[in-house]
Amino acid sequence: MIVDMRTALRTALGFAVIVLVACDSSTESRVLGKWTNSDTGASIEFLKDGTLQFGDTESSVAGTWSLVSDDRVKIEINRGAHSFDAVLKDDTTLEMEVAGIAGAIFRKQ
Repeated sequence: MIVDMRTALRTALGFAVIVLVACDSSTESRVLGKWTNSDTGASIEFLKDGTLQFGDTESSVAGTWSLVSDDRVKIEINRGAHSFDAVLKDDTTLEMEVAGIAGAIFRKQ
């Protein structure tokens, strides 16, 4: 009986890990790619290696990004050591936040 319980517990834990990994990669695939803000012309491109390019038609800066949760992305800009969050509203809408205050809306291209 103890062996069956251990097997059931290991199976359940293995399944939970698979589900968590699948959720993270799904969120990552939703974030990856180029996003633009139609009001300012600014764009941000999230790359698979965890880096990004953020800028407009005149200049751009490099940075890094990471998933904080299913709908939150942490963005760190290399120049000036700026960091802020973005909220993935749906598959095509990303809203920037600075100090918890909603800001620019970016749409996926």
